[in-house]
Amino acid sequence: MVLINLQNVDQKLTLWPFVSLETGENYLGFEKECLKIGLKKHYKKGQVITRVGDYVSGAYLLSKGKTVTTVMGQNGLEKTVYFCKAPWFFNDAPAALNQEATMAVRALSDCVIVIINTNDLNDLLHSDKSYLDLYLQYISKRVYSIVNELTEVWNLNPTQIVFKVLVCFAIEQGISDNEQVVVKITQEELAQICGLHRVTVARTFKRLKELDMIKKTNKSTVVMSSDLSFVSFYDL
Repeated sequence: MVLINLQNVDQKLTLWPFVSLETGENYLGFEKECLKIGLKKHYKKGQVITRVGDYVSGAYLLSKGKTVTTVMGQNGLEKTVYFCKAPWFFNDAPAALNQEATMAVRALSDCVIVIINTNDLNDLLHSDKSYLDLYLQYISKRVYSIVNELTEVWNLNPTQIVFKVLVCFAIEQGISDNEQVVVKITQEELAQICGLHRVTVARTFKRLKELDMIKKTNKSTVVMSSDLSFVSFYDL
């Protein structure tokens, strides 16, 4: 349990950057059926699953692991669209439309993926209303994630973006005592998640330290204040 005081922090700060489907009895039944009709594949951490321009044979169900979806900017740098953790779908749209993939997907951890033919997926979704409801939940979350990312690109400065992600990690996996929260993350990982250069992240750390929101940092951890009730997010 992370004892972090977020009473007066904007609720949007608590949105976890990794999107996923809700798991439960309906999902377990759905995954079982997908394993029957799909092709199960394993990907190692760092391996590219889909490249921009690839033609895919079906929808990809992320059964285990975490991935990042990116597009290529005009400057030649990858821009993060969203991160996801199992369970999640991707590549369903280009497969259904028989079009090239417009986004790349890379494994952030060892992953298990089930590739399902579009026609077989359609038959499965229409065989049980709960499966169709699950898929519609995924579509809604994907659209929301993309719109949220565009909103951040247009409206948030780098310090706000970094702080938002740090709060999410603090809630998800931080180790807390009464005065501080330790988040295990490197500047490189944080830069990747935020879609920023590592030098930019280092500058935001300096700003957050000046405001006493970050106590200290090292190569693999960030120590944050456990009481962030004084934070005025939009003044960062």
